[in-house]
Amino acid sequence: MKRELGKYFLCFICLLFVFQLSIPVSAKETRQWQDEIVYSIMIDRFNNGDSRNDKEIDTNHLDAYQGGDIQGIIKRLDYIKEMGFTAVLLSPPTASSSYDGYHPTDITKMNEHFGQVKDMQQLVQEAHRRDMKVMFEFVVDNENKTSTIEYAKHWIKETDIDGYHLIHNENIPKSVLNEVIASMQSVKQDFFVIADTQIEGAKGVLNQAYQERMTDVFAKPNVSVKPLYDVTKSSGDTLEGTFVDNSQTERFVRKAKENKYFPPARLKLALAYLYTSPGIPFVYYGTEIALDGGEVPDNRRLMDFKADEKFLQYTGKLGELRKTLPSLRYGTFELLYDKDGMSVIKRKYKDETTLIAINNTTETKKVELVANEFGKDHELRGLLEDDRVREENGKYYIVLKRETANVYALAGKSGWNWSFIAALVGVNVLFIIFLVLVKKRKGAESY
Repeated sequence: MKRELGKYFLCFICLLFVFQLSIPVSAKETRQWQDEIVYSIMIDRFNNGDSRNDKEIDTNHLDAYQGGDIQGIIKRLDYIKEMGFTAVLLSPPTASSSYDGYHPTDITKMNEHFGQVKDMQQLVQEAHRRDMKVMFEFVVDNENKTSTIEYAKHWIKETDIDGYHLIHNENIPKSVLNEVIASMQSVKQDFFVIADTQIEGAKGVLNQAYQERMTDVFAKPNVSVKPLYDVTKSSGDTLEGTFVDNSQTERFVRKAKENKYFPPARLKLALAYLYTSPGIPFVYYGTEIALDGGEVPDNRRLMDFKADEKFLQYTGKLGELRKTLPSLRYGTFELLYDKDGMSVIKRKYKDETTLIAINNTTETKKVELVANEFGKDHELRGLLEDDRVREENGKYYIVLKRETANVYALAGKSGWNWSFIAALVGVNVLFIIFLVLVKKRKGAESY
């Protein structure tokens, strides 16, 4: 008797589980580098996690060491992941005559101010455990090609890192760089190499023109997005690293301040474009707190973790949208509307259509779009900011307040969710049947 009741209960639980599944689970796709969102860190300026390597520190002078190290990054990996980042890029960690690592003295050794090789190994292991990738900047030395190649491979084998950003002198022949890159990928097939210029074998290039147009467009209002859009479109099939600022540029916040505009509002628009345009977003540490800074070394100030929660949430939400919507990573890129700083961009991938609306002006704007261009019986659902745009007389009217952006998903009109209702009814019917069977069985036992 008890065994049969157990069977009925098990069937009920299984059917309940089946009915509650809203969508089929597909096989997990392999993550491509185009799916990554990279957090770029100047090691010495991020976080001090180990006081034992605090040597020659002078916090009053930005040209001196400030105490950041690899253990400090390990302790903040969850912070980085929670913001939506899937990879980290570190400044050169090898022995150097400067805190930034760009003047290497011995590429065979770790910079003693940052820790030991075991610390880097731990960082990579902890990052991988969180499904995050690790890259670091590798300085190519033209004087000793053989040694450079040897130790470029050595660090990959030793630490299991996932990629390099190649730092190289313009005078280094491309043939040398090609050989260096080929040697790296012989060690780890999916190893990612990105450079500042187009080099054979490198899988990506950092788009400097993109960064310059980004500043021109968003560091002040009432500027058209078209120049930035044109640079974005010109990349073609090249996988590009896109960024608002980095260790070599003035902070975007400084540019906005010089233009006498509120930096966080300006930065939000820039990030909205960065996260929704083609390429791999590289976000410089401190951007999430709107860190200020002029030219080097002022743009490399110490990180402050006392952040504005709302700004952090905004950054995290952008990261989640980029990870959730394939159209923001792989989709077509079409400027639908552009007038006086108000723009709407369409991205489409397979059956998914997304619109990015950016109001880079000082007043509320209303945009009219023809509904037929998107098919019948649809609506636009705001994802970055809560909004729902329904068709009115064959038109969609998108309204945005000044200096704001939103990401809209094209979806079927909302209404009764009949599949959910049917599932709910089915579950209740099954539960009633289960209770009836139990009652009948108990009645039979009483005789």
